[in-house]
Parts: sequence; structure tokens; C-alpha cells
Amino acid sequence: MNSKKTNFQISPVKNYNEWDDIVDRSLEGSIYSKSSYIKALRRNFKLLFVTKGNSVKAGIFLLIDKKKQNCEWDDLVVYNGILFEKPHPKQNYAKMISDQFEVTSFVIPQLSEMYSNIKITTSPFLKDMRPFLWYNYSEDEHLKCQLNLRYTTHVNIEGCADNLDDDKKTLFNELGSSRRQEIRYARRDNIYAIDSLDVHSLARCYEMSMNKKKFFFPPLYYQRIEKLTAELIKNKIGRLFVVKNSTNEIESAAFFAWDNKRAYYLFGASDPLTRKSYSGTIVLWDAFSFLNQNGIKEVDMEGVNNPYHGWFKLGMGGTTLNAYYQVTWKGKNNDK
Repeated sequence: MNSKKTNFQISPVKNYNEWDDIVDRSLEGSIYSKSSYIKALRRNFKLLFVTKGNSVKAGIFLLIDKKKQNCEWDDLVVYNGILFEKPHPKQNYAKMISDQFEVTSFVIPQLSEMYSNIKITTSPFLKDMRPFLWYNYSEDEHLKCQLNLRYTTHVNIEGCADNLDDDKKTLFNELGSSRRQEIRYARRDNIYAIDSLDVHSLARCYEMSMNKKKFFFPPLYYQRIEKLTAELIKNKIGRLFVVKNSTNEIESAAFFAWDNKRAYYLFGASDPLTRKSYSGTIVLWDAFSFLNQNGIKEVDMEGVNNPYHGWFKLGMGGTTLNAYYQVTWKGKNNDK
């Protein structure tokens, strides 16, 4: 598929290594767009390249429904959609934004011809949303793209692996006062997180935690979490951390995956029957130390969008609110 005006072309990705190279270089690339993560989802997807001449300008990662007619969201994928090739070092910011604007403006109508409905969730590093806002600008409201504002926060974990007391580490002073106090209580009780392979218990804790908050998901959702996390551990791009009590029962669990840019806090949960107040805090704090020890400097806390998790995650040292968007476009003859 091509555009005579811009000479852009869209073509399917045939080589996963080439795709992963673009993801690694792209500012918008994340663990969710890596082929190893996508394949571990065991679902329909589409990977596309946007090219101009012999140059790849962008990649597109779409989640496709079973009928292959609609792009949809997936609770296990936080970011997808468009990601751009790394700009040339001599390219200034104005030119970069102009080029990306041109690519996105080309991609949106092309996707609207390919699919009846479009749903993507943009990277927080995709800053220019004007092509989505301006698509079908003069048309009826239902023919335009709808944008739902979301937020995440990134935590700088540099120094967490330093051989210092907790309160001497740089990040400690960025924590909320409640988080600092809970770390002190945990250390008073000689509590430390350990790594684990028990992804079944993670899924079980997650289910209990969601049910307690009145968020009900079908059993298949938790089965997918268990299979995904096991696959990420197997591929050495994920790690599960747990806090256990004196009878060896898991109180809290946290799962992280990583790419060449940062780690991502994928899942966290506590057993409502066994957890102590500090369990959820100390499992993250000790995980930060392990991740930093292995060369990771930043953690994406993956959404601060509800009162159950938002303040807690910001309290773990997030110093910025980074916007991203759920983008929806409905076809002309579709009210879905």
C-alpha cells in the first residue's frame, strides 16, 4: 500500500530481527513491541513497516481481533501503535517533528482503509498527537479519532544498587513519607524481597487483589498472565520478586520485564489474607536494587490512572507525570 503524494509505503514485517532493531533504536519502542513479548501473548497481531524509498521511517504494531477486521486493545499491552526510526544525529527537532507528523498523517487513513475499527495506545514518547486530532477534522464527530488521556511515571533508580543503608540512597528521599516509613518497618522485621519462579502464585495474588477491588476478569486473563510471565522469565527478559512471611507464604509479588532502555513494572499484587502493610513497598524497593545492579537505570511504573494504584506508584519515586493516549477510530458504518 502506498501514497502517491508522499511516496510512503506500508508493508508487512518479514524479519523479526529487523523489527526488533527498529524497536531498540526508536524512542517510542518498548518491551511491548519486542517480538519476543508479542509472540508470548499468543494472539493475533500485525507488524508493519512504513518506508520511503529504501529507508524505514517507522514501524506499526497492531493487535488484531480474531476476524482480522479490527484493531483492538489488550490488557497485557500498555503501549502499541506507531514507533519511529531514530532520527539522524544532525537532524534538528523541528525537522524531526515535521517528518513524524508527515508519517503519522499518512498512516492513519491507510489503517482506516485496512480495518473497520482502530484502537491503539501510544507511547508516552510520542508527543505530537495533531495528526490524530486533525484526521477528518471537518467531518462529523463520530468520524474523528477520539483520544483518552492517560498517565504513567518513570522512576530513576540509579544508585539503588549502591552498598549503602536504605536511607542513604538517592532515591530514598524521593519516596513518599509512607513508603519511607514502610521500608523502615520492613527492615526492622528483617524483611527482604527475593526472586522467584512461582508465576502461578503471582497470578493467584493478582486475581485476589483485583477481586477485592471489585475488578472482575475471566479466568483466562489470569492464565494469560501466568503464561506470559513464565515465557518472559524463560527468555531472560523478566523477573519475579516476592516477599514471604515466616511460614513461607507469599505476601506480595512484583513482576518486571526489561528492554535496552528501561524496566517495566508489569504486575504487582498482594495476598489480602497474609500481606503486611509494608509488603508491597519493600518488594518494589528491593526489586529496584536488583534491576539497577543489572544495569537498568529507569523503571516505567506503567500507569498512574486510578486511585488504587496512582498515588502508591508516584510514592515510589516517580517525579514526572508522562502523558500517553488511548486512540480510537470507528468506521463510517460501525457503531462498535
